[in-house]
Amino acid sequence: MADVRLEKVTRRFGSVVAVNNVDLRIKDKEFLVFLGPSGCGKTTTLRSIAGLEKIDAGRIFLGDREVTDLPPGQRGIGMVFQSYALFPHMTISDNIGFGLKIKKIAPAERSERVRKVAKLLYLDNLLDRYPGQLSGGQRQRVAVARALVIEPAVLLMDEPLSNLDALLRMQMRAELKKLHHSINATTIYVTHDQVEALSLGDRIAVMRDGKIVQCDVPMEIYDK
Repeated sequence: MADVRLEKVTRRFGSVVAVNNVDLRIKDKEFLVFLGPSGCGKTTTLRSIAGLEKIDAGRIFLGDREVTDLPPGQRGIGMVFQSYALFPHMTISDNIGFGLKIKKIAPAERSERVRKVAKLLYLDNLLDRYPGQLSGGQRQRVAVARALVIEPAVLLMDEPLSNLDALLRMQMRAELKKLHHSINATTIYVTHDQVEALSLGDRIAVMRDGKIVQCDVPMEIYDK
């Protein structure tokens, strides 16, 4: 099980309360979207789940494990950032497999897992190229592949499509939705784009001033 639970999670930056006493349960294999304007606390909440932010109060659970004080590498999560954060001097194959190399996965298994996830994301004919030779959409798929290849229980995405043009964003939204149905990871996605949230999420958590002010299925959010 890879459900995610936040219990009264609070994160402060000096006098600013970025995440304010948030309670939320994200179900196993659910696609949940955090939606809200800049500064509402959605990215800080995501980074807290990842372990990139140390929370000031509350508890975080992934499945049955409390991970509040665990470092990111021990949480079993994959993360896709707004900037693709690819290594320009490495091939696409090496970029995707970098996390497996760090975990000291044997080269044969590493190669097989890279090939498998590259095929899933239509990158199998680009593995010998470098990031500078790819389009924005292709680089974004590489970033997703790198997160997926470690077989995370939870996949976190922080505005991954914001650097793409409108047409490519629409295409990538469809690909991400299809991808979610083909993997077994619980997915948490951050965006300020209402159309993106409504088209991707199983549920949407609307944030304002560090609090979740509404959390429901897309049609309820749209109607009310």
